[in-house]
Amino acid sequence: MLHISTLIGLVLLFTAQDALAQSLVSMDADRETGAEVSTRLNCQPLAGQVVDAMGQPIIGATLLLKGTTNAYITDGKGSFEITAPVSQKQVVAVEAAGYLPAMITLTSCALSDIVLERDPAVRIKRGGKKAGQIVRYGDAYRQ
Repeated sequence: MLHISTLIGLVLLFTAQDALAQSLVSMDADRETGAEVSTRLNCQPLAGQVVDAMGQPIIGATLLLKGTTNAYITDGKGSFEITAPVSQKQVVAVEAAGYLPAMITLTSCALSDIVLERDPAVRIKRGGKKAGQIVRYGDAYRQ
């Protein structure tokens, strides 16, 4: 019985070494061809906040991880929490109605506040019956 378990252990060891050697060859080939190898960031969940230029939270902003179908929406405090695995140099597209879109490249797990600039062609109605409505200037409807 001891001989069979030793034999199985050796087979598993050689199989693991072969897989490691193949992955190292693949990594060397990627470096030679110039293909970018991404490093997975170990920060789950990745949390942060989306704010405007005055520091006010933006409610309902959308964050999309480029290259995936993972989208996240900010809560009532402008906070978000990305639960999907992220890689270094992965791009997060941040958009909100009435604001210019932003592209954030992830470099580390420390993510500062994401500041969105207001779109100069748009006005958001702050009070009254239709508060929060976006009003466009120019050829669009005007209030």
